[in-house]
Amino acid sequence: MKSLVVPVFCLSLVACGGEGDSHSSNNQSNNDSIHTPPVVVPPVTEPEPPVAPAAKVDVKFNAIKIVDQKLQISWKASNRADSYTLYGIEDLKGRNGLEILKSGIAKDKTMIELPLTWDLWRYYRFKIEAVQAGKETSSDIAYQSVKDAAESASLFQSIESESSIDNFGESMFLSDTGKTLLVTNQDNAVIFYQKEKVSDTNFNKIQTIEPSKPVVADEFGHQIAATKDGKRFVASYQRDASLVSFEMEDGKYVEKQTISGKRAPGILTMSQDGQKLFSFEDKSIAVYQYQEDPSTKLSSWVKHQDILVKDFYTGDKALTVNAAGNLIAFTNRNHMEIEIYGLDSSSNEWKSVQQLPKENSDLRLSFSPTEDELVVAYPRNEVMFESVDLRLAGEVKIFRNISGTWTEQDDAAPTFPGFLIEENKEKAEFMKLEIGYFGHHVRFSPDGQILAITNHAHITDDKAEVLFYKKNADGKWTYMDGYYPQGIETSLVDEKAINFELTNNADAMVIGLNHQFYSLKMK
Repeated sequence: MKSLVVPVFCLSLVACGGEGDSHSSNNQSNNDSIHTPPVVVPPVTEPEPPVAPAAKVDVKFNAIKIVDQKLQISWKASNRADSYTLYGIEDLKGRNGLEILKSGIAKDKTMIELPLTWDLWRYYRFKIEAVQAGKETSSDIAYQSVKDAAESASLFQSIESESSIDNFGESMFLSDTGKTLLVTNQDNAVIFYQKEKVSDTNFNKIQTIEPSKPVVADEFGHQIAATKDGKRFVASYQRDASLVSFEMEDGKYVEKQTISGKRAPGILTMSQDGQKLFSFEDKSIAVYQYQEDPSTKLSSWVKHQDILVKDFYTGDKALTVNAAGNLIAFTNRNHMEIEIYGLDSSSNEWKSVQQLPKENSDLRLSFSPTEDELVVAYPRNEVMFESVDLRLAGEVKIFRNISGTWTEQDDAAPTFPGFLIEENKEKAEFMKLEIGYFGHHVRFSPDGQILAITNHAHITDDKAEVLFYKKNADGKWTYMDGYYPQGIETSLVDEKAINFELTNNADAMVIGLNHQFYSLKMK
């Protein structure tokens, strides 16, 4: 502060001793004898100049939308941000699961585009952070998920069950083009949905398909097997051995035949061309041949052969057929081998081709559409990782047909992505307590180029997920992407909670989650 000396100016000539009138002059002598003290003025303190308040760095989300297969996120410009950081938030309440999607975004940018991958669908929320001098100064959370943006862009559809039974979508079929969808209702019906165009996302309900003479109430539609184009399908009951076949006529399915079996099939599958039907029954696999009478143009399923399954008792089963319908692989819970049978061209009979060892009774089988690979998945298998026993973590193996012999390809098998990341080593002990079920469902895209595998307990968030693998030029299956259905936790549902079907290139998918299913598209 500065002290000011303020000068005092005399406005009266008398007081200052100047010349005045005669009266003042006569009193001069008297005034000279009086001592007048000087006037003391206290110093005046000058106030500090006002400091302008720092401009508030504020950032606000503008919009989140999907444009041309990209997730477009925009925000309103901040006045003093040096850069921006974008986060994805997996937690529904927007507090946990924060993951940096992009940092160091230039201060003059107010929009970013991310390639639309299945992995992005996991995020419930997004957070934009304005950064100034290396520190967060302001942030905003967008209460909008990728699913919301996809729904606005007509890339997502959710359909709830019309039934009171909570296993709507447990069994389903999606045609190779993704246009026709059959969904188990298990309320004595199969629901037929269809898109107007293949490029659409939304399915329209076309028909509720019921048998004309239901054998057991509320149990029809337990299993579905169909041709790849969906023109013909067969459905089973949950506890009755009867099968009912349907064919498409004038845009609707018409019942054609009731097939009497020995026991309700645990697995029902069909060759892609729709010429062969396989029903895994009590102690055998019933093989049916589709036959058409040229003269009457009437068609029917005819029993071709019963393939006996040795060492069988009721329990878990696995069965798969190759695209051509001349090779099957199967197993049962008791016998510790995987049987591969082929259709002998000379005798037209199914005969054993090879036996593969299996590691435990719970497994899944799937032939590649290219017919050169067999996937064997053990969702409850113990896996060793960095000398840590990951109990029930799950394991997937690949067998390849090399000169007529199915041989395991150790270096080609898909691996759970968490095992491949160095940073996840410290999570191994935590994973020991997890039930992974990696491999509970395995699906190939119809072109055989993508393999999708479900896992029911992610190492970080205990959510169900679908993991996508692509075959490289060297034949190895490499992790490429993952989809995490929002809001589905394995603690709330059983291990069969998630079922799914893919289209070519896995750019569209239908997922069944107990009493609802989702239709999703990438473009």
